[in-house]
Amino acid sequence: MNFWETVDSELKYQNKERKDLANAAGFDVSNIGKGIKNGGVPLADTAVRIAQFLNVSVEYFDLALLKYVTKVIVNENGVVQETETGHTGEENPEPAVKVEINRKKFNQTTVTFIYTIKVTNEGEIEGYAKEVKDRIPEGLEFYAEDNPQWKILEDGIVTTDALADTLLKPGESATVQIALRWKRNENNLGLKINTAEISKDQNEYNTPDIDSTPDNNIDGEDDQDTAPVILSITTGSAPTYIVLTITIMTILATGCYAIKKYVL
Repeated sequence: MNFWETVDSELKYQNKERKDLANAAGFDVSNIGKGIKNGGVPLADTAVRIAQFLNVSVEYFDLALLKYVTKVIVNENGVVQETETGHTGEENPEPAVKVEINRKKFNQTTVTFIYTIKVTNEGEIEGYAKEVKDRIPEGLEFYAEDNPQWKILEDGIVTTDALADTLLKPGESATVQIALRWKRNENNLGLKINTAEISKDQNEYNTPDIDSTPDNNIDGEDDQDTAPVILSITTGSAPTYIVLTITIMTILATGCYAIKKYVL
């Protein structure tokens, strides 16, 4: 049932009238019928007044996404160096991974970044991340053989449904990884920012996420995150890996709720 169907069911259970609820919560009574038909939800403050009238609790749906580099693989003329970054996605400011490439072995060097995408249910309603979308920056490449759980949607954009059937209860997390290779070119150095976002979500109440909208590509919403890497050339004898710090600002938004009876 959607939000308004749940409200209407609770009104009938409590033997209360739609018009009385509308008067108490400050909206037109026709909104109930419209909401049942189109699946819309009210603003947060209206939802709270509805919950108070019905003497029920207010719950919300909130999936958040973190993206971070977990491993760097540098192959220098057949000699492979794998470096675990130790990142968890919780770092603030956001860490940037920097790889310095030996100029003398530039044409024999390949670099692969392994990213982890972590989806966490920060709300009170269980649900699913039905699809995750990754936007690949210029200068990095996606190879299908590296990423069997992903498919190409269009140039520079790939998606995965690897978490589609993973029910995330409040507080639970699930992860999926993606590997991207550096396009070797002396003009292809510097900062590369990879972005991932929850592009489809789902819960049994059809309640929208409280503070983000899937697949709208808005930086700052908590269902989207970035992971920066930096490539440079060095005259040293071996490729090196370091961490730089880049500040990422977070913007909070408002959202909508579902309702649930108190257990007496």
